[in-house]
Amino acid sequence: VDGQVDALMRKAADALSDAGWDVVEAEIPDARAAWEVWLNLLINESAQTGGADVDHLVSDDYKAAMGAAGQFSTPADLKGFLGLMQARLGFIRQWQLLFEDFPVVLAPTFLTRTMPKGFDALATPDQKAKLWANDIAFMGLFNLLGLPCAVTPIGMVEGAPHGIQCVAGRYREDMALAAAEAIEAGLGR
Repeated sequence: VDGQVDALMRKAADALSDAGWDVVEAEIPDARAAWEVWLNLLINESAQTGGADVDHLVSDDYKAAMGAAGQFSTPADLKGFLGLMQARLGFIRQWQLLFEDFPVVLAPTFLTRTMPKGFDALATPDQKAKLWANDIAFMGLFNLLGLPCAVTPIGMVEGAPHGIQCVAGRYREDMALAAAEAIEAGLGR
């Protein structure tokens, strides 16, 4: 996580603490491994449901983004796909157990500074790779797990806004929203 983004996240955690929440740093299940499962599922499902039949329905930017994501995935046959689904269930279990001790997890929305206006994240192969391999990792992770997230603004870095994800256990949207509300109130947003 970018240092300035991390500093904003810590201010958000302090605001949550000031609102009476017990805030501690804790280890989370292996986010990188879960992200890899999500990306492999995304690409393999897209390969099965996409292709020439739907190419005319999606933008060139979408095709470029998915092409970049494809470099981080491995084609899966039925057995491989079922293995990915089994891994997903394992991560869901790990996170649900985490939520028994910690009702909300704070995570960055974007791991780096927000891209400046007019920046094209798909302009070069390196930028596309960085987007998928690092910057949006936590967004994909919580989609994979089916966890409710409330995103709230936490401040600006070099004129660009940043947000934090308040992530709760399955079916606990109320917890995610309550944490986001407390952070917003504490930061004066």
